[in-house]
This record gives sequence, C-alpha cells and structure tokens, in this order.
Amino acid sequence: MMLDLAIITARAGSVGLPGKNVAELGGVPLIAWTVRAAMASRCFRRVIVSTDGPAIMSAARAAGAEVPFVRPAELATSAARSSDVVLHALSATKTTGAFALLQPTSPFRSAEHIRQAVRIYDGTPSPAVVSVGKGKPAAWQFTTDETGRLQPLARAVPSVSRRQDAEPLLAPNGALYLCDVKTFRDQGTLFPDGVAGYVMGHIDSLDIDEEEDLALARAIVDARLRVIDS
Repeated sequence: MMLDLAIITARAGSVGLPGKNVAELGGVPLIAWTVRAAMASRCFRRVIVSTDGPAIMSAARAAGAEVPFVRPAELATSAARSSDVVLHALSATKTTGAFALLQPTSPFRSAEHIRQAVRIYDGTPSPAVVSVGKGKPAAWQFTTDETGRLQPLARAVPSVSRRQDAEPLLAPNGALYLCDVKTFRDQGTLFPDGVAGYVMGHIDSLDIDEEEDLALARAIVDARLRVIDS
C-alpha cells in the first residue's frame, strides 16, 4: 500500500536541546535518519518536511525530502499544536488520502518499522495506527503523596511476583502516526476512535529531547546497534 504523504515536522526552535533536528548523529544531521527511513520504505508518494529553519531545509533536501513551503511563524512556536501543523501541511500539499506524521526526534524508527505499520493500517479496519513502546506494568508503577511516600498507581496491586509475568502498559513513542485525511479532519486527532497500536522496541522508541538522549543515541550508533537506512 502507498500512502499519499509523509509529513516530517521539524521546527527550528527547541528549548531542551537547541538545534537538535540538525545535530550530528552517525555522521549526518538527525533529520536525515527520518527522511532516509521514509524514502527507503517506499510507502509514500511524497516525503515532505514542514519547518521554519533554513539549516533544516538544507539538511532535509540533501537527504532527499521535499520542502515545498516555509512553516508559518505562528505554527513554529513551542505552543503550536501538532494537529494544526499537520492540517497546514495537508492543505498546502492538497493531500486528501492517507498520510503519516513522522517526528525527526525518533531516529531509530526504520524503513521496516514504517512498512510494518502500513501493513497493519492496510490489513485492519482501524482508521489509524500509532506507534507505541512498552512501559512498566501498572502493578509496578507508583506516584508519591505529599510526604514523599510511594502510592501504587493501580487501585489494587495484583499478586505478581515477577515483572515479566505482568501485562505491560503501552505508551505512544512519537515515532509514527498513520491516518487518512477525512478521519483526521472529522475527529481532529491522530488518535481517532478505533486506533490500532504498532509496538516498537525500547531502543527503537528512543525520542531525542535532551542532551542526554542525543548522547545515548550516539553511543547506540557507535556500538553499531542501529544504522541509518540507505
């Protein structure tokens, strides 16, 4: 199945890690990992980058993506909603079919991950697919009260002696979202009713937001645990 569009969103400003979208990882800018995964997957008729940054535009084009517009300033702030950025990209490209949102801060989401997620999207009645990572089971998660004492997240902690025997929680990892334009416009979310999950591993779910995330990603690449798609 071919989707009409892959949207890679990469604004220039970043509070946690300035310039992260063009930070070096494995000898190339971070954004190149996502562009090359999207291109190598052969799942999209177009791969575009929505950005306001000239350096990001250059890096995206060098990796093979289109940059058909400059993202408006009002959609390039930390307060801008992802849904509004996606709506702008869909309108600017006149896309009416199925699309994907791919965040460049997930470098280890590969072309094969994209292909597997598209197969789920194509083979189930779900209107959308969202990538998720495994978290600790609810029975192993806690909050703290005003005195700092641990309080179980679950109302009743099941009698599970080993974490491996408990059902893990799943949380969106930000790596990919697949949806069709009509569903997205009608419901205004990438998590519409009936959305399906695509489970990714711990390393593949890494999201780069802080300096230590980038350092970890570099260590993973240096150890040859992950390589960029070609």
